[in-house]
Amino acid sequence: MRRWWLAGAAFALTLAGAQGIAGSQAFAAAAPGHGARDHVTGALAGAAASGPNVLLVCNGSTKPCPPGASPGDWILIWPGVYHEKSAQWPTAGVWIQTPGLHIRGLDRNNVIIDGSNGTASQPCPSDPSLQDTNGGAGRDGIVVYKASGVTVQNLTVCDYLAGSGGHGNEIWWNGGDKSGTIGMGAYRGSYLSATSMYGPSDVHSPNLAQYGIFVSNAQGPGVIEHSYGSNMADAAYYIGACQQVCHATMTHDIGTNSNLGYSGTNAGGPLIIKDSMFSGNRAGIVPNSLNNDDAPPPQNGQCAGTTTLCTIIEHNVIKNNNNPNVPTSGLAGAIGTGVEISGGAYDTVRDNLIIHNGAWGVVTHDFPDTETPPPGSHCQGGIQVSPQLCDFPPTATSRPSGCCRTPPPRGTASTATATRPAG
Repeated sequence: MRRWWLAGAAFALTLAGAQGIAGSQAFAAAAPGHGARDHVTGALAGAAASGPNVLLVCNGSTKPCPPGASPGDWILIWPGVYHEKSAQWPTAGVWIQTPGLHIRGLDRNNVIIDGSNGTASQPCPSDPSLQDTNGGAGRDGIVVYKASGVTVQNLTVCDYLAGSGGHGNEIWWNGGDKSGTIGMGAYRGSYLSATSMYGPSDVHSPNLAQYGIFVSNAQGPGVIEHSYGSNMADAAYYIGACQQVCHATMTHDIGTNSNLGYSGTNAGGPLIIKDSMFSGNRAGIVPNSLNNDDAPPPQNGQCAGTTTLCTIIEHNVIKNNNNPNVPTSGLAGAIGTGVEISGGAYDTVRDNLIIHNGAWGVVTHDFPDTETPPPGSHCQGGIQVSPQLCDFPPTATSRPSGCCRTPPPRGTASTATATRPAG
């Protein structure tokens, strides 16, 4: 590998095989020839004449940009607060369109990509007057657009807010939002923090951050691990619009203080949520079917073309999801619910600790969807009750295959449960 130093007060990049662009960034490149760092151990390695580069982003003097990032390159980000903002398409702080890039912060707590107008000494402010909504249109944080094999690791993203143009996604692997097709393969997110400290008086404000870590229209294999999502009006985590080919694993994650800890619209097949904690949300884990632009529905946990149950929720702590004061946008979770399977089927819920959720530990129910669907979504897996109503019925029932060691409070359980066809 070759190593390049990038210096500047900011690093807003369009990583699409071209030089980084933004009004504020300025980088300096040292001549190659220094020992590169091993991307696993971080130890210095021998210099290489060709192959992937290691690009080091840090604060410093302002000099011209180095060559654009190429597949396989590592981009290491020095600790600092980076206020990355694009006012025109793509409206994201960091836009990545080159496959195979590896973005890694050098300090998870101190590499902060901040969408607000806060300061370096006080990033991610809650004060509404210090927020930047891009003129009301909204903006995203880090977006990986239809680029497979991209990893993002060991950093914090905060205060990228929604608006009239949508947005409000802190970290987003986007394989083709609203397309109804799969447009991305492998991805990985590790040791990430995604949050919003924005504290408007209206918890239903149209400018609330929507998703912490968001994956759409991707078939993987994908991993989201050792990460933290909080204060999201839709969900701390989302993996959806991947039909029955999600091939995704969430492990050792925390989702809290959000409308939903996890949302998975029309997501099924090989999808594992394990060894994680969801607490302090309206509802914890919510697989769901919708007749919307996350087409095609439904949410189906079977591996495609088989009867094998492949969507598995196991070994998680799902507790205290009773919070009525979380930010909320759009469909609200059923408050007081650990696992809510909304119009979904064939999902396995087993060996979790599900406690102190005030309404239900695990609940399955139908979902009557009154959205106007886009082309490609025509109530697949549901019942077209009327031109304006698609009902996704509760076609699965919960059948315990294990039970509790001690009697739980009302609406709670520590169970091994599978959802299977009714009847």
